[in-house]
Amino acid sequence: MLEFWFRYVGRAISLINAGNGAMYYESNVKNQLHDFMGSVFEKMSKEYLMMHAGTNGFPVLTEITEYQDTIRDEAKKLKQIEIDLLGKNDKDYPGTNRISF
Repeated sequence: MLEFWFRYVGRAISLINAGNGAMYYESNVKNQLHDFMGSVFEKMSKEYLMMHAGTNGFPVLTEITEYQDTIRDEAKKLKQIEIDLLGKNDKDYPGTNRISF
């Protein structure tokens, strides 16, 4: 919430107080909100997973990172994949350096 305040509200406080908040939202916030909330949600999710790692049925995680790779799909075509949050538990498993399905 603080990040939102400093990025959008604080810099437009005069406009908002003058009753032009809706205009400011439409012109400066609305089109950026999805990108802003996406990164915030990822940060919150990562914090939540690390706080609960090893408790209440959650696996023990030593790291949470992102993962990108190119794989072949069922039609043998190359496909780019991206996993925003990948939990690791500090173990290496043979044959898992690439994901396939």
